[in-house]
Amino acid sequence: MPERSIGAFAGAAAALLLTWLAAAPTQAVLCGDAVGGVDVPCDCGDVVVSSLTLDDADPVTRTVCANDGLIVRAAGARAAIRVDLRGYTLRGSGRGSGVDVVDGGPGGTRIVSEGGPATLLGFDDGVTARGPEAVALLQDVVVRGSRRDGVRISGRGYVIRRVVVEQARRDGFNLGGDAFEVLATRASDCGRFGYSLMGDSGIVGRADAGNLAERSGMAGFNVMGTGHVLEACTARDGRKAGVTLQASRLDVRGCDATGNGSDGIAGVGSGWLLSDNRADGNGGDGLRARGPGMVDAGGNRGAGNQGEGRGRDVAQCVIGGAPCAL
Repeated sequence: MPERSIGAFAGAAAALLLTWLAAAPTQAVLCGDAVGGVDVPCDCGDVVVSSLTLDDADPVTRTVCANDGLIVRAAGARAAIRVDLRGYTLRGSGRGSGVDVVDGGPGGTRIVSEGGPATLLGFDDGVTARGPEAVALLQDVVVRGSRRDGVRISGRGYVIRRVVVEQARRDGFNLGGDAFEVLATRASDCGRFGYSLMGDSGIVGRADAGNLAERSGMAGFNVMGTGHVLEACTARDGRKAGVTLQASRLDVRGCDATGNGSDGIAGVGSGWLLSDNRADGNGGDGLRARGPGMVDAGGNRGAGNQGEGRGRDVAQCVIGGAPCAL
C-alpha cells in the first residue's frame, strides 16, 4: 500500500476511534454522602446509593449531562434515602432523566430541595420512577423543557408537592398507581396533557393546595381509573379541553375550567359526586357529566360556553342528563 494511503487510513482510523470514545458512555460511579462511610461526589449518570445533599463538589451541578442526571438505586438499603437537590440546576441535552429512581430503599426515596426550588432543565424526562419502593415524596422542584414528560411516576402512596412543570412536549405530570397525592403543583404549556392521571384512589388537590394546568395541548387534566378525588383544579386557556374524565366513583369538587378551546369539564363514567365546579367561556360544552349514578351536590355552574360544532344546544351545565341544580 502506498505510504500516503497508509497515512490516510491511519488518520481515518484514529478519527473513528476518537469519535467512538467521545460517544461511548462513561462508567457510572456509586455516589452519595455515605458510600461505605465515604462522601463520594456525584457526576452525570452516577448511581446514588446513599442519602445525598448536593453541593459545589458534585460535578453534576456544573455539567451538561449527555444522558441521565442522577440514577437512584438503593436496593438492599436498610432505610429509604433522601436526595436534597438544594436549589441547584441539573442540565440535560435532551436525553435521559434528570432524576431516574430505580429503587429508593424501603418506602421509597424523598426528593426535595431545601432553601429554594431546584431545576431539572432540558432532559427527555424530568423525574421518572416506577414501583412501590421508588418515590415517597417529590417536593420543591421545577422541571423545564422536557422532550417528553416532566414527571412520570407510578407507585403507591407517594406525594408530589410544590412541583412546577413548564414546556414538556408531552405531559406535565404522567401519574399512575394508587393512593397518591398531588398538591399545590402547576403544569404550563405542555404539548398533550398538563396532568394525565390513572390508577386508583388518588388525591389530586385540596381546598388550600390546588393544581393548575394552563395552555395545555389536548387537556389540562385527563383523569382515568377509579375512586379519585379531584379538588380545586384549575384548567385554563387550553387549546382543546379543560378537564376530561373517564372513570368511576369520582369526587370532583371546586374545579374551574375557563377559556379552553373545547369542553370545560366533561366526560363519561359512573358514580360521580360533583360539587361547586365552574366552567365558563369554553369553546365547547361547559360542564357535562354522562353516565349512571351521577350526583349533583350543588354549586355547579356553567356560563358563556360556545358549543362549537356540536349540532345541538350547548350544555352549559348538565349532570346525568339534567340541568345543574342551583
